[in-house]
Amino acid sequence: MITRHFYKQDEVLAALVFCICTNRPREAVFWAQELIDSNLILECFQTLVFAMMKLKSIGGLAWFESAMALWDSGELDEERVILLTYQLACCSVRDATPLTLLVLSLKTYPNVPERLRNKAVGWEALFRGAVAERKVLFAWLLLRVEWMDHPEAVWDLLESLSSQVKVLRLAEKVEFLEGMEWVLRTIAVASLFPHPKSTLRDAVAADVQKSRGEWAAAMGRTLRREYAIPRDCLYGITARGLAVNTESTVGELGDLLEQMEIAPYWSEALGGRAFVDLSVQEQLEFTELYFPDGHPVTWLTAEKEKSHGYGVLRPDEEIDAVKYWKTWIRREKSLLIWKGIDQTFKELEGKKGPLYYGELYTEALPSWREEMSGWCLEPAKKMLVLQA
Repeated sequence: MITRHFYKQDEVLAALVFCICTNRPREAVFWAQELIDSNLILECFQTLVFAMMKLKSIGGLAWFESAMALWDSGELDEERVILLTYQLACCSVRDATPLTLLVLSLKTYPNVPERLRNKAVGWEALFRGAVAERKVLFAWLLLRVEWMDHPEAVWDLLESLSSQVKVLRLAEKVEFLEGMEWVLRTIAVASLFPHPKSTLRDAVAADVQKSRGEWAAAMGRTLRREYAIPRDCLYGITARGLAVNTESTVGELGDLLEQMEIAPYWSEALGGRAFVDLSVQEQLEFTELYFPDGHPVTWLTAEKEKSHGYGVLRPDEEIDAVKYWKTWIRREKSLLIWKGIDQTFKELEGKKGPLYYGELYTEALPSWREEMSGWCLEPAKKMLVLQA
């Protein structure tokens, strides 16, 4: 589907996430505004939440609480969604611990990965000990089977250690977050350990608000198309990001009618009718109103390429998990696990396509039970302490 200014919807959503993860607040607001102007405020909001969970995680919990409060209010207000966009793009704490924990769960651990200093009996006592001794990976691995067997008991334990995980627990019940349960759980566990926290900006910066006024004044014009879709954000998650580099989407601009009829903004502009069903006079008036700078097919090549272009894959290339995550994980690191990102990329080597953790974990559950039954959970008798 196409947006108000003839970008492709999936690419605008990807660009929004990309600008958030690279801390480009003005551009992030630009893409959010394009979605809002295209009657896609719901999709915009949901994408912001996904971006926070994947890229900001424990550093953005205050933001997540604010976002969920807006969701619970039942009304997505434009100004609040724009503020959330700006706040998230300015969020300085970038942490990949949840991704690291999710991926490292898929490794085989014939021996317990870490030993506690103090004796503990039972999974709850072991988990409390792991939190107290800051053994993040061990704490997470302990809960893998427990999450499967009795998730409510696990959430009760986590809430007894920190009340801030309640918003994550409630988020498991939010319909649009279906399938994100394991991400929420990793954030909840990671949040129990000491970590830096981002402060939220109180308001959108004056220069960005000024730009919003300029964008509003240029509504419908090519001038409004200030930014091009970042090519780096396409890989693996957009139609163009799944297409080979010999195929181009520019030709789609020649006939936009089918896309217009199913896109929320354009369907409303057409009054729910097809363009061909309009009278000749209505078609003329529609064209003059919505194509003031001419039909997109008449635009210069440079203008067309802001929103359309060639695919990103080499012929016969498959989506590679490491390459995909390196699009989003650039300066990030795990704030809680030593060389966590290095370990993550090593574990992802050779894996293709997206990883669906719910399915993978269900398949791994029997092997987890057998593996963990052989762990030695006695406390370590000797410890090697390194001093700088």
